[in-house]
Amino acid sequence: MAFLLLRKSEEYQNQMTYLETEGYLQRKGVRGRIEHKNAELKNAHGMNRAKYRGQFGMQIQAYLTAFVVNVKRMIKLQGASI
Repeated sequence: MAFLLLRKSEEYQNQMTYLETEGYLQRKGVRGRIEHKNAELKNAHGMNRAKYRGQFGMQIQAYLTAFVVNVKRMIKLQGASI
């Protein structure tokens, strides 16, 4: 018969304690909304592939894509308030 003893490190114990805090639970709730927007950028607006070469081109693509998504959201919110 074999026995397996697990020694949990102090870092692991600290992480498990943190996962039970109120601050973590609040951040976890916000993360879902952020991930949803990131998925929209990737799947619906072409951010899964760079259209231009180089870091500058990718930055321009990211800025323009974010601008378009924000304008769409403003139009949607404007229509909801009328």
